[in-house]
Amino acid sequence: MQDFKDLGDKQEIDISQMISKLNSDQRRVFDKVTNTITSGKSLLRLYVSGEGGTGKSFLIKTILMYIHLRERERERERERERERETVCLLPTCHMCNKLNAAMLSRNASKEIFLIAEDTIDCIPYMKKKVTKVLSNDNDDYDTRTAELSKRITIKIGAEFMIRRNIDASLGLVNGTIATVISVVQDRTDYIELLTLQNAIMDLGNNVFSCGQTYVTLSRVTSLNGLHLINFDPLSVFASEKAILEYNRLKQILNSESEIITISKTALL
Repeated sequence: MQDFKDLGDKQEIDISQMISKLNSDQRRVFDKVTNTITSGKSLLRLYVSGEGGTGKSFLIKTILMYIHLRERERERERERERERETVCLLPTCHMCNKLNAAMLSRNASKEIFLIAEDTIDCIPYMKKKVTKVLSNDNDDYDTRTAELSKRITIKIGAEFMIRRNIDASLGLVNGTIATVISVVQDRTDYIELLTLQNAIMDLGNNVFSCGQTYVTLSRVTSLNGLHLINFDPLSVFASEKAILEYNRLKQILNSESEIITISKTALL
């Protein structure tokens, strides 16, 4: 079997051409074997006989080559699936933007530019003041109200992460991963993906926020799918306010429970 693997790895084999050379008896056996494989049946007992020169060896070679090429294609599909499921989580927006641009460039689809607009929803006499503040905003990158990018570039088939809660009943919350399938005026359609099977994370000294490491790690479903490219134990720290509240609740529940001490770097 290794000979067929080596041959298949070195050149593209036209299995359809090999199948076309099978006679009716060979094709009947070939179809029976391949139907068993594709149907998922675990056992096939088959006896093939014939005189020398009737094509038994060629039939066996064709069957083995079919199995090898089928398994190779399935492995490629599994690899593509792993690539689609793997998300890289980085600690800073600058690092994310660099990676996003590189990944987006691999998508051959046409670029689609989206421009965000701030929506002002307040009482009339405050609206003028808010409008004036926003009109003085010279920042071309972030909005003043939501701290989101004013301009983003997407492509059909590209994945994106929702950074603000939109509609919890639909699962459109901060951290949801989705894939763009179409864009029409005033609406973007997407396919929702709820969990991360694989994630590449940078948890080094660029982590800057309390609980940031915990939130990042909570995105992946298992340790087998976690891939750390950088890790600093000091990046794992909690908010002092959160520790104080945690201690308060523990005291209410059980006055003898152990209290978590607070340090400059409160490790979780």
